Amino acid sequence: MTEGRYSDALNQEGRNLSRLALDKKIPLPAYREQQVAAVVGSIKRGRSVMLVGETGVGKTAILHGVAAELPRIARELWELPSMSFLTGTRYLGDWQSKAESVLEALKSRRGVLSLTDVWNVLTVGTSANDSSSLFDFLRPKMQAGQLQLIGEVTPEPFQAMQTAPLLTSLFDVVYVDPLDPAQIARIVEGYAVERQIGIETSGIANLMELCK
Repeated sequence: MTEGRYSDALNQEGRNLSRLALDKKIPLPAYREQQVAAVVGSIKRGRSVMLVGETGVGKTAILHGVAAELPRIARELWELPSMSFLTGTRYLGDWQSKAESVLEALKSRRGVLSLTDVWNVLTVGTSANDSSSLFDFLRPKMQAGQLQLIGEVTPEPFQAMQTAPLLTSLFDVVYVDPLDPAQIARIVEGYAVERQIGIETSGIANLMELCK
């Protein structure tokens, strides 16, 4: 059976970010308590979340912070690229069977799904013979509260996604601004102490100037 072929797809192709966070194998954020709490609060309310901010601003760090917090409410955060739903599929309807298996496995773990390329959900799965996309597959489950997603995007693709209000209406938006230079300096100083790396005061000052 097709479903049997994909019964372990989540474990094989996904990453359990909550497990990695608890095992201290991914870095956790500093000074992002407010944003982490906002995301977790949306998840508690049954909503999906979109993190929106410029490249390098710290969206992934917030995601890691959320991964560490979700086990407190008996949830897990799993990470997958949307293209993984097509990996290894060959026939019409095959990727939908794989997606169903992935979501069943996610449900059994009370998992939340982080799509690393969430902006692709409107096109992944479409073909010359079938116009239905991954979003068409996921939308009923999201609307019914059976699936929650977390995505992270920069402002430009997020603006492009506004042309699909059926998609964006399913997400709470958390905007991510840069940390201020003093916060960044304290993070660097803490990292240097932890790693026993010497950093001159002038180096910290130069870093703060670059962050302005």
